[in-house]
Amino acid sequence: MLERSEVETMITHRLAQDPGFRTRLMADPRGTLAAEFKIVLAPTVSLTVHEDTAQELHIVVPPAPDRQASAVASDERGPQNRTYQ
Repeated sequence: MLERSEVETMITHRLAQDPGFRTRLMADPRGTLAAEFKIVLAPTVSLTVHEDTAQELHIVVPPAPDRQASAVASDERGPQNRTYQ
């Protein structure tokens, strides 16, 4: 079972290793996560990708403890697919 921080680490590592990954992730985040990491986001999970620039900084505020997202878990399609709910 993957935690959110593990997914973020996977993305960060792939960004460093594969210049094309950034383009794919920005264009189709859900499809890219599914294709690259076998991660399927639950339909109830909203996904927005922002890229920091020299002129723009994004600050991510973690959810309040009572609103924590559940972990990425294997779904009914088998252990090869993981769902973030």
